[in-house]
Amino acid sequence: MRPKTISYALASLDRDGLATDTHTGAGNFTLDGALTSDGAYTADSPRHIGFYSAADNSGRTFTITGTDRFGKAMTEAVTGPNAGTVAGEKNFATVTSVASDAATDGDVEVGTVGSAETQWVPVDRYGKYAITLVKTTMVCEYEFQYTIDDPWGSSWDEHTANAAAITDYDLPMTAVRIAITGMTTGGTATIRIVSTFTAE
Repeated sequence: MRPKTISYALASLDRDGLATDTHTGAGNFTLDGALTSDGAYTADSPRHIGFYSAADNSGRTFTITGTDRFGKAMTEAVTGPNAGTVAGEKNFATVTSVASDAATDGDVEVGTVGSAETQWVPVDRYGKYAITLVKTTMVCEYEFQYTIDDPWGSSWDEHTANAAAITDYDLPMTAVRIAITGMTTGGTATIRIVSTFTAE
């Protein structure tokens, strides 16, 4: 495999970038935050969506509707926070609506958080690879992840693929990615994947 380079840009998190302090009943939030335009959100790079509340809204379910990095329709149900922030696990490229299943206790903000994953990059299961973060202006914690699920299979879904941190590059892998697990300052991270296979 030829070396592959992926650049991933994430702006600093904006806790109410999608919906500002809004007490809501059942139904849709008003997407009026600084990151929205005409009632919708388009991400700088696909990323997780978060909810903040000073009160206990753990009994509420918030449903995010939008598209994934490939433009396919996607939804995610997220259990509300209890005096803090909770984040979804799917990477949304766009968000067209966010709905609550019932009235919230006090105001709830909807915005971005400091976590996301790059796309999966398929690799040769029997190859050997080195993955490095070659350049970054992003202040973040991260980990390289792998899966042995089939990225070419008909049931492949990047969000449900079994992912684990890479601790041994001699393990069989079918695809790899980088997970941003805690970003504090936005920027761009550049990742390089290089085959280390040498013929005997």
